[in-house]
Amino acid sequence: MKVFALACGVVAASCATADPSAEAQLTELSDLDAAGVTQLLEHWGHRSILTACKKRGGCTGSDLENIAGSIAESELDEVAAEILKDTNGLDLLGFTQNMATVTADGGVSPHLVTPRRRQLAASSDSGLWIKRDASSITLGERGDVSLSRTGPLELTVDNSVVVDGNLTANGWVDLDSTLNVAGDVYMSSGATIAGHLEVDKTISTGYGRITRDFHQFFTTTGGAYYYEMKTSIKAQGAVMFRLEILGYAYGASDNIDSVTTGYTYSGWDCVSNEDNVDFGYGNIGVYCSSDGYVVLEYYCPSTYYLGLTVSGWFLNPTGTAHDIEILDDAFVSTQGYFAGRRRLDEDGNPEPKFPPDHNKLDAAPAIPIIADRLASGGNRRSYAALADEVKELRETASTVAELQAELKELRQRVETVEARS
Repeated sequence: MKVFALACGVVAASCATADPSAEAQLTELSDLDAAGVTQLLEHWGHRSILTACKKRGGCTGSDLENIAGSIAESELDEVAAEILKDTNGLDLLGFTQNMATVTADGGVSPHLVTPRRRQLAASSDSGLWIKRDASSITLGERGDVSLSRTGPLELTVDNSVVVDGNLTANGWVDLDSTLNVAGDVYMSSGATIAGHLEVDKTISTGYGRITRDFHQFFTTTGGAYYYEMKTSIKAQGAVMFRLEILGYAYGASDNIDSVTTGYTYSGWDCVSNEDNVDFGYGNIGVYCSSDGYVVLEYYCPSTYYLGLTVSGWFLNPTGTAHDIEILDDAFVSTQGYFAGRRRLDEDGNPEPKFPPDHNKLDAAPAIPIIADRLASGGNRRSYAALADEVKELRETASTVAELQAELKELRQRVETVEARS
């Protein structure tokens, strides 16, 4: 069924006597997008139908054709039923009459479905001002994106927000959907996020004094390695710091939980008043690179399928809110890569920063730990894991001894039987 929109509306008697040549200027209803349909329904005054369309993300001209056809055939399809379920009888009657006249007129005048635009002033301070409290701006062919004034000094966005630059909020921020920001986010009061928060880089709290998970690392390579991270903390840069490494050392069946603290006083060569504590597997430490930066170092005797993350605290008056980052890193078998102490191979070349394919995402699943330990020549394992393995081996040995004793007894019985016969 081909239906066309009304040019003047059913209340205008002059429509029936309009110049036939004007039909060539009319627009087919099926060509109307959601914005055009919205303006047409507003012109007709069908508020309940318009509201139903907005709830489903907007209606197009084809949707109106479908509704009219469903009414004419006395059989509503799913779309028509959804739009008309909350429509009052008077509005539905007027809509039916308008659509009947639409068919007779054969088109809609462009001025009914094209938003009226005013010429903005040439001054640089021109803009849009909607002088109604309950106002909104709807975007998209189906009106699926909306910005609304929901209260005094309050703007509500019903959809996801993507910001390519920096985002600054001087008040509280409430999010019911997703916020993607390519740059930095500054919130002076706070934020409530009802949905999912995903951050590709870092999250800093306490006015930048605490930076969580600013660096991550994983490897599939098994062996004893030093993972060395050259930080942005300068030697003699007067920064007091606390750096923490957390993770899981699968090859050692143990957790990673190490902390180092220190101070790069201007009168010292590197770090002093230093404290290194290892609550889990491996050893943490720091030294200074040849170009004058603090290097965070983590030694793990068994790096097979290891993963870790690093966080930083800069709470003290000296060096507070330091902008921490990793400038360079290396995964090597010899300590002191950034200090110039690099192991040379048989040809006299320095050891590479990373073993080949050490962090392949498509690597095969990790093999059982015991098999890996035996295949690799005996990587160090935690005491608890070794104790469990010794216990298991002892139970196996006991079983073997019992079987050997039974076998010996059976042999003796066979010999006795053979002797009697």
